[in-house]
Amino acid sequence: MPETPAPTADAPPAAAVAAPERPAPAVAPTAGGDPFSADEYRQFAREDGRAGRFIGWLLCALFVYTIIVASAAIWWTVQSV
Repeated sequence: MPETPAPTADAPPAAAVAAPERPAPAVAPTAGGDPFSADEYRQFAREDGRAGRFIGWLLCALFVYTIIVASAAIWWTVQSV
């Protein structure tokens, strides 16, 4: 009958390894009620609008920057030929 090898110093015995526990939900479920008030929904809408405008502005600025850098690279390439 083969003997079970002894656990090594870097590995805990199998009995010491437990399954990970599930974290508790961040928000307790409500009994069918809405978790947010109407004022909170309006605040969310304002914040979403602000974020959307900022993202749009940022994308436009990056597009213009890309066009400028690409134009400079094209000009530099044409001048060196």
